[in-house]
Amino acid sequence: MDLGGLVQLLQVSADESRGINSKQAEEQLKQLEQVPGFHYNLQTIYLNTNYPLQVRWLAIICFKNGVDQYWRPTRKFAISKQEKDSIKSRLFELLEVNGNQLTIQNAQAISRIVRYDFPHEWPNLFEQLEGLLNSTNYVYLHNILVILNQIIKTVGSIKVGRARATMQAKVPILTPHLIKLYEQFFQSWSRDFNLASVEVGYLSLKCIRRIIDVVSEFHDRDDDVKHFFNLSLRHLRLLLNERDRQEISIVERYIKCYTKIYLSVLNNNPTSFILLDGASDILITMLSILENKADLIYNSREDSDETSFWEQLAINSLLMLKKLVNFVYRKGALTLKKQHDKAEVEKAIRVLTTKFFTESLVANLIDLIIKNYLRLRPEDLELWSEDPEQWANDELTNSWEYQIRPCAENFFRDLVTHFQETRNFVLVRINEFDPSPNSNLSEVLTKDALLSAFQLSSASLANDVNFDNLLTSVFIPLVEQNQPILVRRILLIISEWISINCSKQSRQLVYKLLLSLLQSSQDRIVRITAVQTLRYAIDDYDFDRTDFQPYAEHVIAHLIGLVSEMTLTESKLNVMNVLSILLEQCNSIIPRDSLFDVLSLVTKVWGNSETILKAAFLRLLKNVCACLKSDVTETYSITLPLIETCCSESSEKYTVLSEDGYELWLEVLRSIPEPIPSRLVDTFSLIVPALLNSTEILPTILSIIRSYILLDPTLFEHDTGLQIFKIMGQYLPNMRDDALNIFMSILDIFFLQLQRTHNQLESSLLTTQFMESGLLESLLTFALNTDEAVITSNKVLIPLSRFLYIGPHLLKEMINHISRHQNTQIFDQLYSLMLKRIDYLGDPRNRKSFLLALLSPYLTIEMDSDFEFLISNFAPLMAEVTKQFEEINETPSGDCQVYHRSYSYEGLEFLPQDRNELLRVNKLLELDPIHCLPLKEQVSKVLNHLKQVLGDRFDEVVKTLDPSSLDQLKRL
Repeated sequence: MDLGGLVQLLQVSADESRGINSKQAEEQLKQLEQVPGFHYNLQTIYLNTNYPLQVRWLAIICFKNGVDQYWRPTRKFAISKQEKDSIKSRLFELLEVNGNQLTIQNAQAISRIVRYDFPHEWPNLFEQLEGLLNSTNYVYLHNILVILNQIIKTVGSIKVGRARATMQAKVPILTPHLIKLYEQFFQSWSRDFNLASVEVGYLSLKCIRRIIDVVSEFHDRDDDVKHFFNLSLRHLRLLLNERDRQEISIVERYIKCYTKIYLSVLNNNPTSFILLDGASDILITMLSILENKADLIYNSREDSDETSFWEQLAINSLLMLKKLVNFVYRKGALTLKKQHDKAEVEKAIRVLTTKFFTESLVANLIDLIIKNYLRLRPEDLELWSEDPEQWANDELTNSWEYQIRPCAENFFRDLVTHFQETRNFVLVRINEFDPSPNSNLSEVLTKDALLSAFQLSSASLANDVNFDNLLTSVFIPLVEQNQPILVRRILLIISEWISINCSKQSRQLVYKLLLSLLQSSQDRIVRITAVQTLRYAIDDYDFDRTDFQPYAEHVIAHLIGLVSEMTLTESKLNVMNVLSILLEQCNSIIPRDSLFDVLSLVTKVWGNSETILKAAFLRLLKNVCACLKSDVTETYSITLPLIETCCSESSEKYTVLSEDGYELWLEVLRSIPEPIPSRLVDTFSLIVPALLNSTEILPTILSIIRSYILLDPTLFEHDTGLQIFKIMGQYLPNMRDDALNIFMSILDIFFLQLQRTHNQLESSLLTTQFMESGLLESLLTFALNTDEAVITSNKVLIPLSRFLYIGPHLLKEMINHISRHQNTQIFDQLYSLMLKRIDYLGDPRNRKSFLLALLSPYLTIEMDSDFEFLISNFAPLMAEVTKQFEEINETPSGDCQVYHRSYSYEGLEFLPQDRNELLRVNKLLELDPIHCLPLKEQVSKVLNHLKQVLGDRFDEVVKTLDPSSLDQLKRL
């Protein structure tokens, strides 16, 4: 298409009416992307100022997007080298024309070309840019600086390849020019406030920031950078004074850029920053902002631009100080890139400890932070009164890097951790603390700030404070004054200390305190904070549920009431999460009536709840079912319909609720007594889509399958069972360890269930499903794959050893069926591998499983094709058997304590002993030959059978055994 036709297409596409013609034009433009010369023509249109602005705008956007799609030579319909060269030759044209938005789009397009071409196809890029920076035209310089900023930003983000390293080598040729431009235009606009000078100066500063951020590393060794830092400090102080006189946005932009530079250097290379000549002056300047603007920031509002600016500077100041404190006291964590770096690090630490973090400065910092930055602000108190739920939620979720009080709290933690002076200050203040009532709000806030300092010092003061005494002498009397601000703070202190240093008796006092503060008559924020403190109290290693038992019923009642009272979704979620933890931690002591109160709550509010709340309700129900154990049958009217709703593909909430639905389903299956109800039999078919759609939670789905096979293995005799076996076989090669362990436990249970019907093994539908699904073939392929790790391969061999034990002939026949009459070879490989791998098994239980399996074929040995193979393996097998005799002393029934040691199926190890699923497993294991068949008895049977089959040859075979094995066998 010619240029005129392309312009016309762009005009139609840019039509604001967005009619049919516009859509057709867009489709044509899409097709033209693949036509040679298209992108060159787009650039031509953009560069021609005679065309309408809207057409040029659309042309440069299409050009930019086309670069992304077609610039790489490996792409289909890639732009040719000739067209690329033509485009690159005109990239820096039209720089003298004003048009900021178009320039930005062009800069982004150029930066993307640089990303692909630099340095291989465009080695002289930065030399070219250096020449362009010599102009004196304001507009020209503005545009080239916009482009340069984008280039440095884009190349600096590249992590792989030579581009970033090459830029680091090339950029120093630009640094003097940029600093010169910055200095020149700063002087110009600060003298006569020329707006064009302001923008060019600011863009120069941004480019310098980019260079320092992504290119420079050792700033204290670069004369140009050192000169710039001295300049920046002078200009920062000048602009801070100017900003005090009047609010000017460009001044704020400059100041913010300076602080970003300082913070960036500190984050990337603190040593380099500290060793700069003006580093101390920069830090003192930032400290002065913290001190001089403290009152302004304290009385600020979020919606005020004036205070928002100073608050951001104060946050940056705290972040810089935090970085320096951690640099001094965590020097061991630094990465030293060169040998002489260590000396520089040590010098930097000396500078900080002797010249900056002096005792007086640290004391002033502590005082400043406690008095001004840890206090609740007027805006906090206003929100407390007007919207307590939202304020409480914000306090729980705020990011400390973006708000002044959380940032100050975080920095104070570092101070108290690393400076003894801070700990001493807090200790003295807390020992002198006066718990008498205060009617003055200012005094209350001062007390709250001091208590906040104590809260933040908890970990550091653990060995210096008797919390039990403080609880009874200071904190509980304060709570009794019923001043909500201080009550909230006491709760936060308890949250910190309960896991650090809190006696059993003090925990009882805390439970009693929490029970009183959860009552509906208490302040809303106090109740919300009490809920969070409860979470820390019960979700703790030292939590003893029996101590909590007297309070459980009433606490649950208050939590249920609080869920109903809350108006915000986030608030409801927080309370329900704590209620779930409480049920999980206290499952055996929760009163039955309380559990049914929770069920009643779910029933009442489910229909009108948001999806995210429904997910929390499902988690709550799961824990209720765990608490009810066998009485879970009484929840069927609620739980079973929800399982069907949440776990069915056709449900509109399937994508958001299925994961929690599966967890509930699993818990119900684990808790129910036998027999399985018909409704849960009907849900069995939902496992197939679950396996296909929810591989990210495959362990949960496999656990559901395991529960079903424990409850009723006959369910797997039908089509659903066939599909489940087929899918599991397909997943086997790529399973993670957690899923693989559960899968192997399913097979272990499967073969133990088959063992119950040993006489009907060959006619069992389960064995047919096992073979027809391809699962056996998958297991054999995986186990015999020499590329698999031994430990992983052994996991698959363990359930196969079960099959070999209960039906060696059936296993051979099935191998024969799936391997097209090569059964002898594959069976022999499997047998030999098991024999070889016994030495790799550390668990005596698994070794016995292998030995029983390997002995099993000898019990039915005949003079057939397998005869010589088995006889040839008899000696090494007996060596392993007698080794087991020496190491394991079995009881007459065949059991041994080591067979039970730390043994549990994956996912069941933490279940209470009275959970029905665990009872079913234990009942099944009662028939496990590992526990009820003496290995010596089995060996005796093998020897007797061999003697009958071999006759005179028996003595010849026995002579092949090593003396130790022979001696052991003679004792049988």
